[in-house]
Amino acid sequence: MPASQVCHKFFSQSLNSIHQYRKNALPDMTVALTRGASLSFTGIGRYLPGPARVKHKIKRVDRHLNSDLMFSDIPA
Repeated sequence: MPASQVCHKFFSQSLNSIHQYRKNALPDMTVALTRGASLSFTGIGRYLPGPARVKHKIKRVDRHLNSDLMFSDIPA
């Protein structure tokens, strides 16, 4: 099973309380890191899957990781 399917399956089962957008973004960023991205906003954004331009992928990572809502959604 490809890494993207494993990540999506794991996050969808374990993080039910998180908003759907954030639930989809986490596995995409995890897959980007497994593909060789460096641990930075630009590094992860360059390796994100999808047809969007790199500029928009980097912005997606930046908005996701700087969001206070992401940390409030995580179950205690």
